[in-house]
Amino acid sequence: KKMILLENFEVIIFLILLITMIVFFIIEIVPIEVTALSTAVLMVILGVLPSKEFLNILSNPAPWTIICMFVLSGALVRTGVLDKVGDFISSNTKKSPLFVIFLLIVITIISSAFINNTPVVLVLIPIVLKLANEMKISASKLLIPLSYLAIMGGMLTLIGTSTNLLIDGVAQSYDLEPFGM
Repeated sequence: KKMILLENFEVIIFLILLITMIVFFIIEIVPIEVTALSTAVLMVILGVLPSKEFLNILSNPAPWTIICMFVLSGALVRTGVLDKVGDFISSNTKKSPLFVIFLLIVITIISSAFINNTPVVLVLIPIVLKLANEMKISASKLLIPLSYLAIMGGMLTLIGTSTNLLIDGVAQSYDLEPFGM
C-alpha cells in the first residue's frame, strides 16, 4: 500500500512540474532552455527522475548537436547571410519568376539540410509573398510548398532536423548502428 502511495506521489509531483513547465514555456518569464533544465533538475532532486537517467541524457550527443545547430542557425540569421541570399532572390523576382521559384526550391532544400528549418522559412517568407504578388497567385500556393521543401531538406542529413538526431541517439542507446551524415 505504501508503494502505491509513493508512486502516486511521484506522478502528482511530475504532473505539477509538467504543468508549471508548460506555463513557464508559454509566459516566457525565463528563457525556455532554463525552464526545461530547471524542471529536469527539480525532477532529480525530488526523486521523480533517477539521476542516472538524467546523466545519460546529458551524455547523449544528440541534445548537444541540437544546441550547436541552434547556435549555427542563429549565427547565420544574425550575421545576415540568409538575408543576403533573400535579397539576391528578391532582386530577380520581376525578371524571371520561374527562375526564382527554381532558385527558392534549391536554396530551401540545401539550407534546410544543414540548418534549422525555422530560420530558413522565416527568411524566405517575405520573398515568397513578393513572388506570389508579382505572379498574381495566392501566397498559399507557394508558402505551403516552401514549408514542405524545408521539411524535406531537413530530412536529407543527420543534422538537418533535430528529430533525426534524437532518433539516432535512441537507436544508438539500443545498440543499433548509428546513422551516417
